[in-house]
Amino acid sequence: MMLYILLGVALFAMLAYAIVKGSPGSSSTLSADQARTVAMDMIQYGDSLRPIIDRMMLLGGVSDTDSPAGSGILFDPPGAGTPPLTRELFDPSGGNATYETPPAAACLSTCSYVFTGQITVTGAGSDTNPELSMILVDIPEEVCAQINSVLGYGTAIPSGGALSTVTPFDGTNYGAATAVTLSPGTGVRELCYQESSGAGRYIYVNVVRAR
Repeated sequence: MMLYILLGVALFAMLAYAIVKGSPGSSSTLSADQARTVAMDMIQYGDSLRPIIDRMMLLGGVSDTDSPAGSGILFDPPGAGTPPLTRELFDPSGGNATYETPPAAACLSTCSYVFTGQITVTGAGSDTNPELSMILVDIPEEVCAQINSVLGYGTAIPSGGALSTVTPFDGTNYGAATAVTLSPGTGVRELCYQESSGAGRYIYVNVVRAR
């Protein structure tokens, strides 16, 4: 009888752990130093893409929207783009930027950097135009706090609109699916925030091209 009781307790503990681990805003139990290292890696990667994008648009005739047709910037993984490849950020014929996946500790679930035109960051460019942003959805709370700390905002995490549908940029689809507006302050081009509704996930946003 005692064996069955102990087995039941163990199974209940495992179930409770699974529920807590999968709940919105759950922590990955990273140390502050580990979280800060992950945060710096993410920030440095996003920041490294901005000058490449600027060069493509200033010198390469690439546009932030597909007008004229075939000139809009695209963010396909290497080898996945279609001609003209000169407008592909990660193709050798285009921006020749390094395509990276997020650090493993940056993800509470399967995730990748997504380039999207869904988010308007007031104060970054025109307040009426969505930006081109690199985002990472569903990151640990402690990484989110360290991102804001590294950026000089302190460890407070602001709230913002829920990004219920994540839509990669296809050259024209600004504001597609779920459109979100963030107002972190004039000149702020990147931050981490928590969704104020829905899953309550922590999301890193880096405006790689303000519009």
